[in-house]
Amino acid sequence: MTKERLTFKGRVKSKVPGTIPGVQIAKIEGDGVDMEMDVLREYDVIPLNSEVEVELSKERPNFTENDFCAHGHLFLEKEMEGRKATLLSLYGLVVKFWTTDGLIKSGKFSMMDHVYLCVRPSPAVSLKH
Repeated sequence: MTKERLTFKGRVKSKVPGTIPGVQIAKIEGDGVDMEMDVLREYDVIPLNSEVEVELSKERPNFTENDFCAHGHLFLEKEMEGRKATLLSLYGLVVKFWTTDGLIKSGKFSMMDHVYLCVRPSPAVSLKH
């Protein structure tokens, strides 16, 4: 993690129906960062059990039609379940990042920062014989 940017690889561990019709909550577990995000079923590009790369940045990232990318604002950080939960609003959809230090308290980002979020399929690993 660098200042004003967070990247990590993770696996989509579960998808459960949300309280909003047509929305699922995807849970992604990564190394040191876990994430829960609202996903509209009709625009879902992250299959269950898939490996993904997540990027949160203040700069607009490069992306393709295979990625889920959106922008919004960080609006809350609080202690929950022994970890810091940092919340991002994507203009209605909510993303929750779980870390030990917090994305705002650690100085990586500030409250109400305008940020971009991209979730992309991890590239296939090539095995050499």
